[in-house]
Amino acid sequence: MNAISANKTSTATSSAFGFTRLNLLGIPALLLVGACHLDWNAESAPLVPVAVDLPLARAQAPRPMSIDVQHYAIQLELFPDSRSLEGSTKIRFLARDEDLLRVDLDFAGLRVEGVRDDQDRELSWQHTGSTLAITLREVLRSKQEIEITVDYSGSPEKGLWFAGDKRGEPTHVFTQGECEDSHWWFPCWETTADFASSEVTVTMPAEWKAVAAGELLERTVNGRTATEHWSMTQPHAVYLTTLVAGEFVVKEDRWNDVPLYYLAEPKYAKWMEASFSKTGDILTFLSDFTGVNYPYSKYSQACVENFPFGGMENISATTLTTVTLDDDLGQRDATSHGLVAHEAAHQWFGDLVTCEDWSEVWLNESFATYSALLFTEHDEGADAFRIDMRNAQESYIAADLDKRRPIIYSIYKDPIDLFGGHVYPGGASRLHLLRSILGDDAFVGGVHEYISANAGRPVTTANLQHAFEQVSGENLDWFFDQWLRSPGFPEFKVDWKWDAGRNKLVVNVAQEQTGADGVPRVFRTPVDIEVRDRGGRATHRLWITDRRHSFEFDVSHEPIWVRFDKFGWIPKTINSIKSPSEWIAIAEEDDDVNGRRDAITKLGEFARTTEDLEMREIYRGEIAARLRTEPNEDVRIAAARAAGVAGGLEARAQLEDAATTDESAGVRVAAMNALLAYCPAPDLAQLALDEFDARFSWNCMAAAAGLYAAAKPEEAYQWMTKQLLLDSPHDQLRSRLLVELGKLPHVAVIEQLKNWARDDSSHPGARTVAIVELAKLARGRASIADFLVHMLDEEDFRLRGAVVEALGEFKDPSTRSKLYDYYRSTVFPREKRAIEAALGTTY
Repeated sequence: MNAISANKTSTATSSAFGFTRLNLLGIPALLLVGACHLDWNAESAPLVPVAVDLPLARAQAPRPMSIDVQHYAIQLELFPDSRSLEGSTKIRFLARDEDLLRVDLDFAGLRVEGVRDDQDRELSWQHTGSTLAITLREVLRSKQEIEITVDYSGSPEKGLWFAGDKRGEPTHVFTQGECEDSHWWFPCWETTADFASSEVTVTMPAEWKAVAAGELLERTVNGRTATEHWSMTQPHAVYLTTLVAGEFVVKEDRWNDVPLYYLAEPKYAKWMEASFSKTGDILTFLSDFTGVNYPYSKYSQACVENFPFGGMENISATTLTTVTLDDDLGQRDATSHGLVAHEAAHQWFGDLVTCEDWSEVWLNESFATYSALLFTEHDEGADAFRIDMRNAQESYIAADLDKRRPIIYSIYKDPIDLFGGHVYPGGASRLHLLRSILGDDAFVGGVHEYISANAGRPVTTANLQHAFEQVSGENLDWFFDQWLRSPGFPEFKVDWKWDAGRNKLVVNVAQEQTGADGVPRVFRTPVDIEVRDRGGRATHRLWITDRRHSFEFDVSHEPIWVRFDKFGWIPKTINSIKSPSEWIAIAEEDDDVNGRRDAITKLGEFARTTEDLEMREIYRGEIAARLRTEPNEDVRIAAARAAGVAGGLEARAQLEDAATTDESAGVRVAAMNALLAYCPAPDLAQLALDEFDARFSWNCMAAAAGLYAAAKPEEAYQWMTKQLLLDSPHDQLRSRLLVELGKLPHVAVIEQLKNWARDDSSHPGARTVAIVELAKLARGRASIADFLVHMLDEEDFRLRGAVVEALGEFKDPSTRSKLYDYYRSTVFPREKRAIEAALGTTY
């Protein structure tokens, strides 16, 4: 599952402008802002604390295994008009180690109509909360098998979702089982440690098409309904069971002998080819990387509305957010290839082998994250990979500083709480370091051994360690203990001195992490130190085994630079003490793209802080040269940002040129953002208008809008409100413009944001942005709190999440009481966590 990002800017869908939007420009400004001056300020109201009972996270043990499910046969009939279903699920299972008379299945939110055994005898049952307790007619002996059938009906609260809209009715349904939501749409034994085969038979409107795990065995049409029967014969974890059905366009392709299917609603169909164009290349790469050819009979990717994540790796049938589908302008801002690669990698890491319990979920998510990065290395080259790898390391570090914990972790309230910076980029960063330690051959060999030895069963970190040790011949206890089972990361301080008399270079390395919260005082790791002098470059691999080291090297000439952890294998922070001349040399000549990027950023800081006017111009000139000539777009982005920090007329000229001519949308955006430092300026207002009208990319248009607002603030509001009416895929331009609107000091902004937030003809992504920006301006206003409370019943995940976050900023008892009432009713863990953070222990 990609829970962090769809690898696309999560914005919004366009639709025809309706009456609500016309009102936004038709209402006089004085009427729009009348309420702003009358608001009671809830922030000033006395806070009367009321104790609330919030659960604590606790150590979770693996679920005791009383039964072994062999097969699920799920039959559903869908009723879109009432958003309901009728279902019948057969569960074939055997008793494990003990005889059983009673079986407790997981089932929630739907009405049980009856339970029968395989002799068609009615069984007594009791359905309480999430447990369906079934009493068998006879004792089921250990290893004996039985099949029971549960009939049920109702409208699911989660697990199976009705989505889309056409004349007031949903256009499709999708399921989402991870982490433990399958039992909200069919009775099951909800654990990652139990593998079973499955089949899904769905009856739906005749114009609908479906996709589920495995192969389509049959499709029949009977008047106004159609029925499809799908079968997955390979056993798998229950949360990977899936169904997507709706008014879809289905595009077919082929990779080797495997059929590929891409599904989306008709309005998105024209963008599927660009988003999924590299699927075959990705499957080839992953088959080579894992040593196991793609293991299933087909691979489908279906895009659905209101999907709560970027994507979900259901076995042989990935589900994705529609936001990943985009036009040419959006493709210039970001592609879907990273998301597609991440979810495809899960077909091996997560589906073929699955974490035995959720504390080990890094085995699923870290490998999918790193596999996607490795595909970038394969597809785009080393520089693109190193940039993304550094970004992943920094994302993990930020997450760990926010909440320090190990990668393998069993303390949580709900399993989804674990899905964040530790198990995605954090574990990927550890795999990258392990690759450095073992070398490419042993690392890839270990992956081959891990997959082949464990295919078709649940796994633990011990299985992975064993595979790497078998192939490498190394004892890796130290690595897994320090880097996976301990929290934190090394915090290095590095400096160097040149002893000309002895032709010696001394590099001093210290680990400065305090060792609090279980963080090792010493992280053991190899490190590559590169020394560059006028005679060339030399890289030395050394081992860090102590808290402090002083390494000596024989060097014939004074070093031009010394690079610690060349190419960035170690997840770390580093305080590297370097002279300006060293940074300049790195910016000009380093073959490590991150070295050049770091150097440019540092030169911008030097230019801003130095009082030496001559050196300031040297720094500015170097930054301008890199912006003009650097081949890598990420370094040019850093140069544009540095130019904005450094200032100067030459920098402005270079930024104007980059903003209008660079081939990279990211560089253009960075350049326009940097030009904000030169505003207000009428000539920059014209540049911004020209770039907006050029329609190079949606991000570029949004950056141009922000530049125009800063360059000509007196006209920004009227201009911005007109541009908000423009259409774009998923209303992504509107989303970005609403961010810019929120920055304007105009009296009508709050009411504009309210109107966009309630405009149900806009894509939920744009409405979500309006809520976020509205929250920034709330300042405790009771009318805004009331407005937001009424949006808690929105169906869209993003909208509700934004409302919950916004309400969490209000401190008045009335708002917090309403938030607590919602907390007690919601079944969504992430909403609960956000409310808990806002309320603390009192409201």
